[in-house]
Amino acid sequence: MSDEGSSGEKTEEPTGKRRKQFRDEGRVPLSKDVSAVVLAVVAFALVAAFGPALADGAMTQMSGAMARIAEVPARGRDTMFLALGDAALAIGRVGVVGAVVLAAVGAAVGIAQTGGLWASKNLGFKLERLNLLSGLQRVFLSLDTLVQLGMTLAKAVAIGSILYVVLDDELERLPSLVQVSVTDAFLHLGALLTRITIAALLVTAVLAAADWLLTSRKLHEQMKMTKQEVKDELKQQEGDPLIRQRMRARMRQIGRNRMLAAVRKADVVIVNPTHYAVALAYRPGDAGAPRLVAKGVDHMAAKIREVARAHQVPIIPNPPVARAIHASARVGHEIPGELFEAVARVLAYVYRMTRWRNG
Repeated sequence: MSDEGSSGEKTEEPTGKRRKQFRDEGRVPLSKDVSAVVLAVVAFALVAAFGPALADGAMTQMSGAMARIAEVPARGRDTMFLALGDAALAIGRVGVVGAVVLAAVGAAVGIAQTGGLWASKNLGFKLERLNLLSGLQRVFLSLDTLVQLGMTLAKAVAIGSILYVVLDDELERLPSLVQVSVTDAFLHLGALLTRITIAALLVTAVLAAADWLLTSRKLHEQMKMTKQEVKDELKQQEGDPLIRQRMRARMRQIGRNRMLAAVRKADVVIVNPTHYAVALAYRPGDAGAPRLVAKGVDHMAAKIREVARAHQVPIIPNPPVARAIHASARVGHEIPGELFEAVARVLAYVYRMTRWRNG
């Protein structure tokens, strides 16, 4: 019973195929908090870098618009609408540029987290997504919901603490701002807002990193496999044992057919005479030794003799030489040096017989 229970536990690290399967399904570490923090940092940087110039430009546009509006009685109502339209268009262009930049940054962050993943499998309609009960369970009863709730509370507490720490020292100074110029008051409030924003971004960045780590760890745990799953995957990769056995048998058959085809061009077949048969090929004048083109025992030996007789290849009984060649030589290779003399005598006998038959 313990083996059965342990076999269902996901204790094995995910294989490459398992990781690819998850990725194909779109299940990769992706934290919305990371994207939100990066977008907030970029937006803050844009405002800090170009905010003053943009504000001056907007004020100039509005001032020009107000000046043109003041001339409405002289020039008509169309002048007022044109002035407001020009000002809105100028400010809108700035907003569009900022939105495009933030959209590009958001896309880049998503690509960086997912590696440019396009999970087409998730685009199709799935009926189980409409299951109200499972949806309610995911929202109210899942561990993910509790974790997300905890992260939200942590962010709220962190930002609230930042506001309290920063504003606690500033509350006594705020009434004194009425005694300074409007420009100085705005500069002071801007510096205060900058401090709050930077502190909030730092805290949320830490929480976003924690969220990404939790997401990655959770996904890794989901990717883990049971021992049985690993065995099944290995079996799929290597193929069914029965199929592998059939393939090996097929390869052996192909090898045997190739050997039997080579017997047709052999110079001699040396036999045991019934249990062993080896076929040799040699061309006089070659620098090398005779080459073994086929060998076999019992049934295969009978096949070699049959092909040799059909193609008039000489068959010479010589049990010691046949057994020695079968044991020491490989098909397609030259015979060992210690068998040269014995094989040479056999070949000389074959050549004498051939010359005698040819007259």
